[in-house]
Amino acid sequence: LHWAGLPFALAASATLAQAALSAVRSHFPSPDHTPAEHWKRLALTGYLHLLQPLARLWGRLAFGLTPWRGTRLSDLALPGPRRISLWHERWRPLEEVLGALMKALRRARAQVLPGGEFGRWDLEVRGGLMGGVRLRAAVEEHGAGKQLFRFRIWPRPSAGGAIAAGLFATLAPEAAREGALLTAAVLGGGALLLGAAILRDCAAAAGKLVRVLRERGEGVLLPRRAEKVRAA
Repeated sequence: LHWAGLPFALAASATLAQAALSAVRSHFPSPDHTPAEHWKRLALTGYLHLLQPLARLWGRLAFGLTPWRGTRLSDLALPGPRRISLWHERWRPLEEVLGALMKALRRARAQVLPGGEFGRWDLEVRGGLMGGVRLRAAVEEHGAGKQLFRFRIWPRPSAGGAIAAGLFATLAPEAAREGALLTAAVLGGGALLLGAAILRDCAAAAGKLVRVLRERGEGVLLPRRAEKVRAA
């Protein structure tokens, strides 16, 4: 860690120098009455330049632009593979249904991406940087304008997060075997935290997607009971 001291000092010096230069180049609407007042204004301006990136970081941490965003337990759903069927009494093209689903997800403050024309999925909902879920849709025509939309949902962990968690999980027992118990504990804890973050982000995305899907249709049909319900 001693080698990190020099890069840290350079980075801190660059940040302080940028704030000082920005303060010196600032122009104030009213003239300074005393030298002390001038230096106070310069110090306050430099302080605000230092505070600005911290304020942006706090906003990301507090308002959901990072894996640490707050999500209520009621908004989570099991991120495992699942199927949901929606019955519609009025005919609608599949593209229109997917477009309306995307708009509803965005109104729910979800990050949603459309799939490509030749992709194996239609929509991807991100729960955070560590993971999300993907959706593939199909439609059955039942005549007289009635349709049964079928959606398949499965988790999509972040590649970087999954690789890092797997690497930490692989190195932890090796470190324990070599007698480096503290290192093994740190690596094992890191693997658990990354795994929990992946699970949480996938569960958050699944929760939003399932909730919006249930609100879109004129009836939600469970996969194995759908045909029985429609037959009845």
